[in-house]
Amino acid sequence: MPEITNKDLFGSSIINTIRTFQIKSALEIGSWDGTGSTSCFVEAMLPFESKSLTCIENDMSKFLALIKNMSPYEWVKCVNQSSISYKSMLYTEFEDVWNSKYNGLPRQWNPKEVVKGWFDRDIEDLKRTPCGFLESDNSFFECVLIDGGEFVGYSEYKLLKNRTNFFFLDDAFSAFKTKQVVEELVLSGEWECLSYDDRTRNGFAIFKRKVLL
Repeated sequence: MPEITNKDLFGSSIINTIRTFQIKSALEIGSWDGTGSTSCFVEAMLPFESKSLTCIENDMSKFLALIKNMSPYEWVKCVNQSSISYKSMLYTEFEDVWNSKYNGLPRQWNPKEVVKGWFDRDIEDLKRTPCGFLESDNSFFECVLIDGGEFVGYSEYKLLKNRTNFFFLDDAFSAFKTKQVVEELVLSGEWECLSYDDRTRNGFAIFKRKVLL
């Protein structure tokens, strides 16, 4: 069952932001089968005459479902590829993640050995990736959703921060994924937070560049 839907606070905020600012090009990192946040993007952008949504999903079984669910929409591009490869990974040592002030994972539910298992698996996957989508495609997207791997959110952000005007950030508070991104955007002075909630699952935040590119 999808976590982000149009009845979810984050999903409805995505839809409202896209409609309010007439956002017509979007990148979604972590699409799963297309029934979650992807459906929110589709609902929001459907009325626009010209639009494009690029969906990144690395897991093959989920990607095949994504292709099927998005088949009615020719303006949705589905990509079966990792967002980045190991060369763009900014956190390559598990202890740096675990001891980071940006590790918001509740430790009572996420024991160290379990999280290390996730990390080791993701690192091996990235090492097998010759080139990630964000490394080979330099396109500008009006908005970006970062909701992929737990340990690559900040690395993805660093590649995208000058290529978008809006960030939709999932797992932004009680997680590691985009917690550092939130702090950096707040402190930069170049972005404004349009909405956030730290109690919807692991929290979310939506940011808009003050001076649009």
